[in-house]
Amino acid sequence: MFEVKRNFEEIIKRHQEFISCRDVKSPLFCVNVAGRNYAKAYANTFKNIKSNREVLPDDIAMDDFIKDVETFICWNEELDSDFFYPVAPYLFIPWMEAIIGCPIFAGRDSFYAEPFIKDWSLFSGKVDLSNNNKWLCKLIEMTSILAVYLDGRYPMASSTHLRGPADMMAAALGQKEFPLELYDNPDKLKKMCTLFSETFVNVARTVNNIVKKSKFKGYTSNLFGIWTEGICQFFQDDALAFLSPKFYKELILESHILIDNSFSSTLYHLHPVSIFAIDELIKFKNLKIIEVNIEPEAIGPSTQELIPHIKKIQDSGKAVILCFTDIDFTPDFIAKETETACKNLSYKGLCINVVTADVKDGEKKMEAMKESFN
Repeated sequence: MFEVKRNFEEIIKRHQEFISCRDVKSPLFCVNVAGRNYAKAYANTFKNIKSNREVLPDDIAMDDFIKDVETFICWNEELDSDFFYPVAPYLFIPWMEAIIGCPIFAGRDSFYAEPFIKDWSLFSGKVDLSNNNKWLCKLIEMTSILAVYLDGRYPMASSTHLRGPADMMAAALGQKEFPLELYDNPDKLKKMCTLFSETFVNVARTVNNIVKKSKFKGYTSNLFGIWTEGICQFFQDDALAFLSPKFYKELILESHILIDNSFSSTLYHLHPVSIFAIDELIKFKNLKIIEVNIEPEAIGPSTQELIPHIKKIQDSGKAVILCFTDIDFTPDFIAKETETACKNLSYKGLCINVVTADVKDGEKKMEAMKESFN
């Protein structure tokens, strides 16, 4: 059983100020104790999962999963951070990919989906969202059990890690084949994109309707633990990395607008390689928060190089999260990048989010963030 140690009212107040882009004395500092390895972090859950065969919904035992959720909440309660651990079904499962038909396997670093459409004759043009869809049933089951388990003691995430239509197409067709289909079968790809976008909306709404039964006032966003009074739907499309701005506008943009228009509030996760999408994203009427992932120095770009793009987000009136996802980022690196952000950006609607390996690591990195800010 987990124990709440922090003053939730004060944290919620800071989150309200963040998402409303109010004048504040400091950014929102969120430290996420996530564990170093997904299999070790979810040790109880993972003991039932075999790496030498396809992962099935029944491999996830809820009693074991809840033990891991309790561990994560306890870890994050140890830190005096602004972060809420986003309680949701097993986020490492590629849920949307599984729901549309991709077989799922356990890899060294995470779970992954295998393509299931080897040629267009295998594309039926529909996704079965009935009780016959075992992965959707598992998602519903896990969400329902978590809502009962929390019993209003802790906020629930609006949904788990649901990837968008570009990611779903890349998974269904294969990451190498997906960009080639832009040239070979653009009309078929467009129909697939529309179908997968509608599937995303239907699945997210189904989950949201369960989450709304939570007794806790308000909800959190997937991954980033931002508290919002109403549900804020997370979505992402890392496969934009395969697309040019031209293809993004021609193929994906309409679907992203559909997703944004389907929810009263949304949060979009973005990697710098897809930074070109910002010019369109800032126009979305319900998009409240854009998260920009900070990459390792070897990949880049640096925070300094991203400043003009981040300012564009802030100037549009949307909140922005700068997320240091790589657990191996050093405190010195985080301090340097945080200082750059704080010197060049408005504190209004600014969140610095850092993922850490354990509580001790989190304490060091949180101290580094705050020292660089001061």
